[in-house]
Amino acid sequence: MFTFTVCSRVVHPTLMSGFISSLKAFREQNPDWKYELTRQDNAHLTLLDFTAYDTLTDISAAEYESLCRSGEGTALVMLSACQEKLAHQLMRSYRCSLLCVDERLLELRELIKHNMKKQRYISAHFLRLQEQENNITDGMIFTDAEKKVLIGLKSGKTGIELSREMFRSQKTISTHKRKIMFKLGVKNDLQLRKAIQKLQPPL
Repeated sequence: MFTFTVCSRVVHPTLMSGFISSLKAFREQNPDWKYELTRQDNAHLTLLDFTAYDTLTDISAAEYESLCRSGEGTALVMLSACQEKLAHQLMRSYRCSLLCVDERLLELRELIKHNMKKQRYISAHFLRLQEQENNITDGMIFTDAEKKVLIGLKSGKTGIELSREMFRSQKTISTHKRKIMFKLGVKNDLQLRKAIQKLQPPL
C-alpha cells in the first residue's frame, strides 16, 4: 500500500479542510492508496497558503525554504484567482505547483501524478493566464498610431483625451482601439486593460 505524505503550512482552515476532503474522496476511490499528514519537510507534497499575500516579499523564511526545495512540484502554493501578479512571479521564478482555490474542481489525480513524476502542476485558471501572456508577447506587431493609443490607454487616458492629444477624431481612436483588441484577442474593456498591463515595453 502506498502512502502519500503531505506537510501543511496552510493557515486558512477552510482551505485545509477542502484539501483533506479531496484526499479522503481520492482514498475511497483508490483502496491501495492512503495519505498521511506530517510535519516533516521531506513529505511528498508541502502545502503553502499564499492567499493573503500580495508579493513574494510577504512570505516567511520557512515558506521560502519550502518554495525552494530541490524537487519540482514538491511544493503546492494555494492562491486565489485575483492573485494573477503573484501567480506570474511564481511561474516565472520557481518550480512549485500552483492551485487556484477558487476553482470548483481539484484535479487531485493529476496533481498527485505530476508530484510523483517531480513535475509541476498548475491549475487550469493559471494555465489560461500563462497562455494569454504568451499569446500577448509572442510576435505582436502594432502600427505607430496603435502604439500611441496603447501607451495612452496603459497610462489611464480616455479615448477623448487621446483624441485631443493625437489630433484625431474619436472615431479614429475607436478604430485603433478595436484593431488593438482584435490583435490581443480580447472582447471587452476589462480584458483589454488586463492585457495591456502585461505588454512588455517597448510596445
